[in-house]
Amino acid sequence: MFVFLGVARAQYLINEGLIRFSFFTTALGAIANVGLNFILIPQYGGVGAAIATVVSQGASAYLSSFVYPRLFETALMQSKALIAPIRYLAWFGKAVYRRT
Repeated sequence: MFVFLGVARAQYLINEGLIRFSFFTTALGAIANVGLNFILIPQYGGVGAAIATVVSQGASAYLSSFVYPRLFETALMQSKALIAPIRYLAWFGKAVYRRT
């Protein structure tokens, strides 16, 4: 999910001329990934690498939107996009339950 949010946000950042911010968030994600890999891989192996990747992608593509005031609206839209599948599944589960 974070990859898709990051791809969409990258296009927005380019259109708004926020290339420098995009560079810093990408660098943040890379540094977080390397650091978490050093911590998690010795203990958890491949699962630790996967966790490190998801966390660093989330920090780079999603959490960094809350840091820069100009992207607060983008952060709210990303939050709604992350919550939408949960809300849909909750509604769908209730609809299925009522039919039986």
